[in-house]
Amino acid sequence: MHSCAPTYPTKALRAKEQGTVKIRFDVDPEGKFISADITQSSGSADLDRAAVNALTRCVYTPKLVDGKPTETSFSVTYIWKLPRS
Repeated sequence: MHSCAPTYPTKALRAKEQGTVKIRFDVDPEGKFISADITQSSGSADLDRAAVNALTRCVYTPKLVDGKPTETSFSVTYIWKLPRS
């Protein structure tokens, strides 16, 4: 089983990139990732990509409508801070 948590991209670590990325994403009725839109970039394509890639590995609980699972949208915010050394 893969972790849903994103890992800090090596290139972004070397460049000392930090930032906050906000993502809106859709999940199908089976809880599988469909698509994502970055609503606020972290300022780093590497950090943004790592956050979206982590979302694709997760399984979600979709919203129930009349007791049946339906396509659902979620929003998430990842705050990327350099690890303390």
